[in-house]
Amino acid sequence: MNPHLKIDLKKRRRDLGLSQQDLANKLHVSVNTIQNWENRKNNYDKTLLPYAKAIKLDPMEIIDPYGSYEHISDMYKRNDIDSINNIEKICFDLKGQQISNVYNFVKMQLADQNNVKITHEDLKAKYGKYDLKITMLVHENSEVEFLNNNNDFFQKFNGKIPKTYSQCMQFKTNKVMSFGYDQIVFLRPAHVDLMYSGVIVIAQKMDSLGKMVAKVFKFRYVHKTTYLIPLTSQSSQKDEDELGTKENKYIWRDNDGWEVTKLINQPSF
Repeated sequence: MNPHLKIDLKKRRRDLGLSQQDLANKLHVSVNTIQNWENRKNNYDKTLLPYAKAIKLDPMEIIDPYGSYEHISDMYKRNDIDSINNIEKICFDLKGQQISNVYNFVKMQLADQNNVKITHEDLKAKYGKYDLKITMLVHENSEVEFLNNNNDFFQKFNGKIPKTYSQCMQFKTNKVMSFGYDQIVFLRPAHVDLMYSGVIVIAQKMDSLGKMVAKVFKFRYVHKTTYLIPLTSQSSQKDEDELGTKENKYIWRDNDGWEVTKLINQPSF
């Protein structure tokens, strides 16, 4: 059944606190017209609907050709979209910062949909001066050092900070592909939905002595095979179709012990 037929027009008017005379005055029609509408005694079903059907149009496209009114059918359709309901449910389980991240992402999607142009004023508002706390250092052989929380290590930064970053890491080597000495990068927690082939990740595991070790890798997913390729390796610069038997030693297997915990959100400078 069409959901519109479930609407009691008289009850709808009363719920809005309007009398028939109030509504008639507002629309510049007679009370009798309002009564006919509420009792559905107009002739739209004998004229408009057959006309719309004959020219293969939604009746609302005739009534509201410029889309100035949010069609009730559109609202019903949005309410029926599972993903919208699921987003609402997930947000109830999120903490404050994560909810803010979802909101910022949705704003970006809306700006993209509306083709919002970038202005100098917008850019100035986004950029600022910050003291970034460095929690990890990258050394030769892609090895990552975790800094002691008691020894705060800050670096000055002028620019835009991504909303979704959780930590900052600095490279203390120029032998890691794609990154320069002293370059700082923003990290975010790893998630399966963010694991695109080619993303740079931080993976860690316990070594034979029970010590936690971590390295920077390029993640690759080719023909249902996953790779963790050290950034100091020339193989990290290869395209997916160039990976061969030489890279078999980098295949990521369940029993390797490596756990991907972070990924590089974006470099800063």
